[in-house]
Amino acid sequence: MQIIKDIEQGSQEWFQLRLGVATASNFDKIITAGGKQSTTLEKYALQLATDLMLTEPDPTYKNNLMARGNEVEPLARQAYQEETFSIVEEITMFKSDCGNFGYSPDGLVGDDGLIEIKCPLGTTHFQYIIDNKAPTDYWQQLQGGLWVSGRKWIDFVSYHNNFKTKAIFLKRVERDENYIAKLAELANKAIALRDELLTKLEGK
Repeated sequence: MQIIKDIEQGSQEWFQLRLGVATASNFDKIITAGGKQSTTLEKYALQLATDLMLTEPDPTYKNNLMARGNEVEPLARQAYQEETFSIVEEITMFKSDCGNFGYSPDGLVGDDGLIEIKCPLGTTHFQYIIDNKAPTDYWQQLQGGLWVSGRKWIDFVSYHNNFKTKAIFLKRVERDENYIAKLAELANKAIALRDELLTKLEGK
């Protein structure tokens, strides 16, 4: 497993690193939260194959909520450190030795931990607090980050800087080895399909 540092997440160079790589933020296109194959696996394999044909990434869609998340994320990271008395180290990306799988964490905690930060709308943040669990919407990303990084746990962090109280919500998630095994199986299937598509293209 490779640890890549000193490249800013979200930069053009970072996007270049991800071309053709199945990344944890996209693992929901491979596997459902319940451990079944996603209906979008083949479409994602096509996207990965296409990425490898590009000299630079296609333009990406970025809405106001995503832009806000990028702006508020440093505040969330600081709030997490104050809440947990932990030091968070920022890196660029974990990448598997085979080069096919990647994960860009929002931070490393000690030798065993990760954090994944979300800065959602107020109603969503409120619901996370009420539910008091890591949302299943991000289960693939959380377990995928643990798989690619090899780490033991990940703290899901929801942060809303305008909440009067409870601006930060966090929930620790441990490795689910059965789920990770299924994820690895389906992720490798997506890569195999990616390579089949590239071979077909070469024959045209």
